[in-house]
Amino acid sequence: MEVRAVLPGDSEDLDSMLLKERTGPGFHSEVRVAYSALARKVGSHKEIVRLAIKRAEKSQSIREWRVLINPQAIGQKLGALQVDARLDMKEQERAVSQIKLIEGVTLIASYHGGPLRVVIYYESEESAGRKIQLIASICGVNEEDTTLVKVTPTFNGKLRRTDWMVVRSISKNPRRKSAEIASELGLSSRTVNRLIGKMTESRAIFLVAVIDVERSHGVSVSFLVKCNEEAKREVGKLVEGQRVSFATPATNEYYTTILFFKNVSEAEQFKGRLDSVHGVEKVQMYILRDHIFVDSWLDEVIQRNAA
Repeated sequence: MEVRAVLPGDSEDLDSMLLKERTGPGFHSEVRVAYSALARKVGSHKEIVRLAIKRAEKSQSIREWRVLINPQAIGQKLGALQVDARLDMKEQERAVSQIKLIEGVTLIASYHGGPLRVVIYYESEESAGRKIQLIASICGVNEEDTTLVKVTPTFNGKLRRTDWMVVRSISKNPRRKSAEIASELGLSSRTVNRLIGKMTESRAIFLVAVIDVERSHGVSVSFLVKCNEEAKREVGKLVEGQRVSFATPATNEYYTTILFFKNVSEAEQFKGRLDSVHGVEKVQMYILRDHIFVDSWLDEVIQRNAA
């Protein structure tokens, strides 16, 4: 992010710029907000920065922040499965209720018109295949109607039992005060901060924004872009030019992102810009209906390692 002083009258730009610092593109491991550090970047005061992020979160309808575990820290892989189903609202709700029960499912995005995107952990290609087959069956589509975008964030380190205890304490509320966590776990605040800092640096944990679509002031739109490596860089530049984005790292032949727009027409114009990038083979656009964080499986993993 470019360092600049904040001028009077550009508070909306400040709000979006600071929120963007906490979102995409890519996985973000800064679980705690360092308001003072962000303030130095933009030439402002940390209290102004804190209030600006709060305003931006409200305007972009972020329901909550959650913690996601690096798949390599638990001997797993991670992927986002795009399911091009054509389900009405009741059928989609039924499918989501069943998919939530599948081991390894952590995030589900449902889209208008029936499609779904499911973020899954999996142990091997074989286990991924079984989960894809099951999800396709639930949605009433063939496996050919699904696309798995594999995500491979780097990881340097090892999580010990005390680390997992801290993860358990912040998994549903990354903003918990260190003093509260320390009292709960019988540690010092300094130790809690050190452990969170270590896990952040090693990229063992990531911050995930869960979007409250119903309260959104515009439309949340997901794009799945099939393109070559050179085109990914150009697509990334276009995504980074948006006010706020939630993008996973570009992997294989795909680039995926969720962007906010004032209306569908504005989103379609952006899709046209993506289509015009040399090397882009196909752009699929989906309007977000609901964004769901699934607790059950990840809670079990965290609890088992923290015990």
